[in-house]
Amino acid sequence: MTEKTDSQLFIKKIAIIMATILLLSIVPLIIISLYSHPSADDFSFGLKTAQAWEENGTLNAVFEAAYKNTKEFYFNWQGTYSGSFILSLQPGIFGEGYYPIGSILLIIFFVTGNLFLFKVLFMDYLYADKWHYLIIASTVILLSLQFMYDPVEGFYWLSGGIPYTGFYALGLFLFGLILSLLHTKKNYIRIGLTLLSAILVATIAGGNYPTALVTAIILFFMMVYLGIKKDKMAFVIGFLTLIAVAGLLISVAAPGNSMRQASVSYSPSALKAILFSFAYGGYSIANSINLPVLTAFIFLTPFLYGLAKQSPFQFRYPLFVLIWSFCVYSALATPPLYAMGVNLPERLINIIYYSFFLFATGNLLYFLGWLARRLEHPQNAAWNDAVVLIKNSMQKNNILIFILISFLFICACIGRIEVGKGINGNLEMTNLPSSVEAAISLASGEAKTFDAENRKRIETYFDNTLDILEVPSYTAKPYLLYYDDITQNPEDWRNQAVANYYDKISVRLSE
Repeated sequence: MTEKTDSQLFIKKIAIIMATILLLSIVPLIIISLYSHPSADDFSFGLKTAQAWEENGTLNAVFEAAYKNTKEFYFNWQGTYSGSFILSLQPGIFGEGYYPIGSILLIIFFVTGNLFLFKVLFMDYLYADKWHYLIIASTVILLSLQFMYDPVEGFYWLSGGIPYTGFYALGLFLFGLILSLLHTKKNYIRIGLTLLSAILVATIAGGNYPTALVTAIILFFMMVYLGIKKDKMAFVIGFLTLIAVAGLLISVAAPGNSMRQASVSYSPSALKAILFSFAYGGYSIANSINLPVLTAFIFLTPFLYGLAKQSPFQFRYPLFVLIWSFCVYSALATPPLYAMGVNLPERLINIIYYSFFLFATGNLLYFLGWLARRLEHPQNAAWNDAVVLIKNSMQKNNILIFILISFLFICACIGRIEVGKGINGNLEMTNLPSSVEAAISLASGEAKTFDAENRKRIETYFDNTLDILEVPSYTAKPYLLYYDDITQNPEDWRNQAVANYYDKISVRLSE
């Protein structure tokens, strides 16, 4: 009894530690977002809505402008109707000082989306206690934040973050709601969750194509699974699947897609895209499993094993689940590989990396559940005894093991860092965890300098006595904040977007 109480107390302490580490890691990511500023596509998507706010000062006018903007992009550039609409409403259109709100909301939305989905999966379905839930969720979210492929396109450049990270987070909420819908027995709750899920499905279907496609695929297989079980909820999921497919077809059929396709001079091939998707899926998995990530999953293994062992599921088909989940995971890359070839944008690679951590956690849990069920058989008593022996040994040395794994994780993170010379000949470190990168940028004053130079530019842009502007280049380009800039060519589309946004004849960088 004492051993069990000590073990529960240890798990509680670890959960509190992991949740605290996660919260602390988010702080510098939030603080540095206060220095974020719009660039490139932000000015294109926000032009009409910013003008509507400046001229009318009403939300109704802004929403009307967002609708017109979405319609124009649908017919002339891309079919992502809900993505274009939401992006047209990014906070910067109400004033440059509000731009960081978008980054803060993205971070919060991403974290809470993960927390919600994990809560439903682990606590509602696997009957985990809140401490196991906190350990697993905190660790996976921490990995997702610290090892994202490109943080600036993930959270700090809204034209990359909103349509990709934002819609990925919407997908997390959606499947959390759908799993809650399938779990509840109360009809009035089912009706509410169905309506809310339908709205989210329609929204996601008009967002980025990878998330829209994978959402439709998962819903289809959920419908088939429930249909095989002769569960009446298959009709509800079928309804959601129809919405997902219909929305995706509306997005794909947009006239703007063919116009954009012609601009990149690439001949699409469906077969090539599918084959490349599997190859990229394998590559991205291998590329995601760095030493810190591997150490973190070793840390999670005993918690996932204990959770799987006490759950009611049988975990009979680990190989099938692995193959199926790999196919779905690989499908994330299919739309851009079809449209653009191997030139995948970093904002898309971000959501592939986020998805890897869900893919890895789910498959590890399922394999450990299968292993636990195998060890329950009498003929495997010797193996089960060995597992119990290892478990008892770990419980006796749990504090030492936790310290050792924490030390290995820190060493692994340090080992990934590359040190060299930056553009100005200064010392430059790359491959830092995102929060460390943010903390260094804040402490060194780099983020503050970038912010000050942006604010000085904005003052110049708002000078009504000047119509032809030359502005200096940034001397500070923080890794988490700097995405792109105008050029010395006033005919460059980025220069023209800024000139149109601030009602100037031309804008360019000075020599």
